[in-house]
Amino acid sequence: MAALAGCGGREDADLLVTAPRLFDGEQLIDDGAVAIRGDAIVAARPRADVEVDAERTIELGDATLLPGLIDLHTHGLGDGLVGSVVTTVRDLGAPDVSLPLRNAGQGPRVFAAGPLITAPSGYPIPIHGDAVAYVVRSPEEAREYVRSLADRGAGVIKVSLQFGFPVITFATLRALVEETHEQACGSPRTSARGVAHGWRCAPASTSSRTCLAARTLS
Repeated sequence: MAALAGCGGREDADLLVTAPRLFDGEQLIDDGAVAIRGDAIVAARPRADVEVDAERTIELGDATLLPGLIDLHTHGLGDGLVGSVVTTVRDLGAPDVSLPLRNAGQGPRVFAAGPLITAPSGYPIPIHGDAVAYVVRSPEEAREYVRSLADRGAGVIKVSLQFGFPVITFATLRALVEETHEQACGSPRTSARGVAHGWRCAPASTSSRTCLAARTLS
């Protein structure tokens, strides 16, 4: 969030929204206000501390202002969430043809993994079919597919390691993680491509007990 600058004077804002309650992510504030300029929130504080001249003011009744919520494990690419309190989702399983995303700007911001990368007959194929799965059989195939996902704007790489089903070899998993790291943090060419898609260097994280997000890039 940007800060309102100035030396004692009032600042300009496009929109001022007030409500009896404001949750700023850390604390609940009585009689709060949010000031917006362009596409940035420039203040979120008690109303008495927000001194702006706003082109438009919305005074809400019995309401609470709060940041948009983030759902870190979804499917459906944000469908059904237009106008909801969820403003960002991490989609961890969608068909390969869903990338690149075609409805950017409608509904929540979406960081999509595309399909789960898996071994032949690995999860989710026996349970959910192959629509949201992509099979890799070697480290070379794994690296090639990560590059393809990067080119098409994937925001996270997801690898299936479900117990009770075939899983990729450790060498293939290593190749997936290394290539993902290369795309996000490696050479100037690859890292520039990653940054263009919102990728950031980040440690590997488990998205559930059954599947490993080899590297979260958002």
